[in-house]
Amino acid sequence: MRLDPGVLHVWRADLDDLEWIGDNALSAEERERAARFSSERSRERWARGRAVLRHLLGGYLGRGPGAIELESGERGKPSVVGDGVEFNLAHSGGLALLAFARENPVGVDIELAGRVRDPLAVAEREFGQEEAERLRALDSAQLEPEFLRLWVRHESALKCRGEGLGGDDAPDGLVLVDLDVGQGAAAAVALEREPDSVSQWRFERPGESGS
Repeated sequence: MRLDPGVLHVWRADLDDLEWIGDNALSAEERERAARFSSERSRERWARGRAVLRHLLGGYLGRGPGAIELESGERGKPSVVGDGVEFNLAHSGGLALLAFARENPVGVDIELAGRVRDPLAVAEREFGQEEAERLRALDSAQLEPEFLRLWVRHESALKCRGEGLGGDDAPDGLVLVDLDVGQGAAAAVALEREPDSVSQWRFERPGESGS
C-alpha cells in the first residue's frame, strides 16, 4: 500500500467480525495489556484493534505485522520507530477507525449514539456554558447528533496532539475533517495540516478490503 505525503487514509474495522485475525502479530506487552481486561469481549475488541493497526502499518511499510516496532511519546501517543507514518486508532463498541498520514500528526475519534447518558451535562463541562445552551435549544432529534459531532471533533484534536481523552481544552489551529460513518455514530479526524485528499476503506480479510 502507498501512503504519499498530503493524503489521509481512514480505515473502518468491524471488530466483532474479525475472528480470523487472531493476536499473533501483537507484542508481548500488548498481549499482557489485553489480558488485563475483565471482559472477554473488551479484551477481544482491543486486541483485534491493535492487530488491525499492525496489519495496516505492515502494508504501508512493507513489513510483517509482527515486525512493526512501536514506541510511546512522553504523553503516551504511539508512533512507529524510525518512520514518518503518523497514525491513530479509535473505537466505540465494536466499531474501530484507523487514520494514517505521512509526516502530518493525526488524531481520530468515533462515538456511537446512546453511550452518553447526559450529553448536556458533558457539553457544559467540556465545551462551556455557551455551547451547552446552544445544544439545549435544539430539538430532541438534533441534540445527540450535534453533541456527538462536537465530541468527536474535540477528542480527535486532543489525540492529534497527544493530550489524551478527556483532556483540557482542545488545541487550536488544527484541521478537522468530519467523517460519514452512517447513522447512529459520529467520527472526525484532526490533523496539523489540510490533507490534499481523503480516502476511506473497510478493513476485511486480505484480498476482500473495499472502499
